[in-house]
Amino acid sequence: MSALSDYSENKIIRALFGNQTFTTIGENIFVALFTAAANPAANLVTEVSGGNYRRRKIEARFWDKTLVGEAKNLLSVDFGTANSAWGTVTHVGVYDALQGGNLWAYAALSVSRTVARGDPVMFLAGALIFGVTENDPTGAGGAGGNYVPPNSIELGANILGIGTVEGYLDVGFIFGPM
Repeated sequence: MSALSDYSENKIIRALFGNQTFTTIGENIFVALFTAAANPAANLVTEVSGGNYRRRKIEARFWDKTLVGEAKNLLSVDFGTANSAWGTVTHVGVYDALQGGNLWAYAALSVSRTVARGDPVMFLAGALIFGVTENDPTGAGGAGGNYVPPNSIELGANILGIGTVEGYLDVGFIFGPM
C-alpha cells in the first residue's frame, strides 16, 4: 500500500480550502529507502543509514508525467553498492531535500529485500510510479474501477507505488551481483 504523507495531504487541503498558495516538491526530488515504517504518513520511518547510503536525486524533468495523475521515473535510481549491510528495505519514499526535509509520498515494497554488504541497489527506469488517480486500483471508487496501470502492482490506495519490471524481482529492485 502506498500514499501521500500527512505533510502532502495538508498542503493540498490548505490550497483547496484554505486559500493558501500550493508550493510543490520543487525541481529536486529525493528518493529514500526505509527499513521500517511505523507510520510513514506522519514521517515515522526508519531510513537506511551508513554503508554508502544516501538519498538519490531525480530532477522533476526526469519523471514521466504524461499519464493522468501519475509520475514515473524515466531514469534508473541507482543507490550504488552497500559498503555494509543496510538491513531489510521495506519502503521507498520521496523527499524535498537530500537530508531532513519533508516526506511527500511513500510506498511499501511488494517484497521486502535484505541488502547485504557488497549488494548494488537500483530501481530501474519506470519502476517507481507515484500518483493520485481516479483510476482507483482497489475498485473502491473513481471512474477507473479495477484499473491497474501497466508495469505496476495493485495497491490498496489511490497512490500508486512500486512498479514491476519483467524479470527483475517483480518490483524493478535489483540486488546482488550484476
